[in-house]
Parts: sequence; structure tokens; C-alpha cells
Amino acid sequence: MDKLEAMRALVAVVDQGSFVGAASQLEQGKTRLSRLVADLEMQLGVRLMQRTTRRLSLTEEGLRYVARCREVLQAIAEAEAEAASHSLEPRGLLRMSAPLSFGARYLAPLWAEFAAIHPDIRLDIDLSDRKIDLIEDGFDLAIRISSEQPDSQLIVRQLCSARLMVCASPDYLASHPPLQHPQDITQHAVIDYSYASQRQLWILQNKEEVCSVRVDSRLVANNGDVCRQFALAHLGLVRQPGFIVGEDIAAGRLLEVLPQWSAGEVAIYALYPSRKYLPLKVRTMVDFLHTRLDAAAWSGAARVV
Repeated sequence: MDKLEAMRALVAVVDQGSFVGAASQLEQGKTRLSRLVADLEMQLGVRLMQRTTRRLSLTEEGLRYVARCREVLQAIAEAEAEAASHSLEPRGLLRMSAPLSFGARYLAPLWAEFAAIHPDIRLDIDLSDRKIDLIEDGFDLAIRISSEQPDSQLIVRQLCSARLMVCASPDYLASHPPLQHPQDITQHAVIDYSYASQRQLWILQNKEEVCSVRVDSRLVANNGDVCRQFALAHLGLVRQPGFIVGEDIAAGRLLEVLPQWSAGEVAIYALYPSRKYLPLKVRTMVDFLHTRLDAAAWSGAARVV
């Protein structure tokens, strides 16, 4: 059995939804494609497809195997294209996932710049705060933001970091008790981010003390810009990174509270599948984002004073 031919047959059957459609696409006989897939299952020792008279569906093992097959076939196609063109320029389709607010506000201009520099790379961008499965969902690269390094079987590279800031609008602060110590936060309305690793527990520290504050969130949202809008509407204290609230603080629309205390930091990570040979298109994008983001005005280590 030619395993690459079997992989192509399997992917074609999945894409076309039937052996008949795949046979037409590949210009091969339906019986031969069926045999290739059956032989592949026998060699792997797992069932990849559930077959009925009406439909085909992938098993859990089949979903992951097909995703890997797509990567292999795409890598072969790119290698052949590079060899044929005698070029070392990155090329091909690059599928990326990134957080909604951060992607729209900061990554979109960088992607536009990247696309102009690398016209042979086609970008397919998915913006969502949900954590996608790179392998199962067929992505080459994901950008994640977290206060802790992602626990992942993937390759993880930190691109930059950003300081977390506790802040509120001047109008809100003028009508509520003063904040002189982190425990004073318990007397205030709190706007919390639902994807935070320590939601409802805010940890602040200075040179002498670490203070953990259990907060009772009045408002919770799974998007940093929504939390920011609540703070701008005078609804309470918010804890967000500089790339979300930095411009508002600089303009006076929000005021940082307890500035002598550090609220920690978040890091921006690039995650990609572990491979012996990383595709040039992925390496090029990761290096580009690291260079640009590391130079951003809000990027830097957490401040402890």
C-alpha cells in the first residue's frame, strides 16, 4: 500500500462526503479508494470511519488522523512548490487563531504588514476567545494570552508580556470609598474576566507583602474590551492588561488604583504543533510577531515597587 496515496484518498473522501465524490475528484475507481482506506485502517489497527448506507462520519481517532494527514499533504505540497520554484520564500496557507480583542486591535495591523511582505502566504484568521484544538481544528498556529504558561503538548513560545492594572473611571472613584490597601477592593464593585486563571481572586504584591483578595464580581464577561467598557461606564473596578486599558489611563478616562502594588502580568504566547521540521510559513510568522510585539509600548515585565 502506498501510504501517501491512502492519505490522499482518505482526505478526499472526507472532503467530498462520499467515496463516489472522492473517486470523481481523484479520477480513480470507487472500489480502489475503498480498499485504500480499509487497508489504512487495518495497518493502523483502528477504525477511522463509520460507514452507513446514508452517510460517512469520522471516529475520534479518524478526526485526529485526518488532521495530521492534511498537515503532511500540505507540507509535501509546499516542499514541492519551493523545490519547483527554487525559492526559500515562505508560501502556502497559514491558518491562525487569536483572541478577539487582541487580534482585532493589535494583530490585524501586523497581519496586514506581514501579508504585504509575504505575498505567497495566504492567511486564514479565526478570532475567538475560546481555546481551539490546533490539531483537531486544523490550525497551524494559535496566539494565547495567559498569566501562566499554557499546559500543552504543543510548542509554546512567549512573544511578549503586559502588566495587569487595576483601574476605574474617575466618576466611579469619586463616589466610592478610597483605596489605600488591596483589601479595600472588597468594598467595591468588581468587573471580572471569566477566562482569567484566578477569577474572583486578585493577587497584588509590593516589596514587602503579597495580598490575596477574594472579590465578589458584580459583572463578568469573557472579553477584555467588554470589561473595559463596563469600567468606562463607571460600573466598578477592572483588572486588565495594558494593551486593553493603557490608552484610557493615558487619556485620563480610567485611573490606575493602588499603583504601588503589582497586579501581576500576562504573557502572549504562540502555540504550534510539535514537529521535527517546522514549516517556514509558521516560523516566519512567529518571528515576525515576536519582533513587533516585543517592541510595543505596553510590552514589558510586571512592575513590582
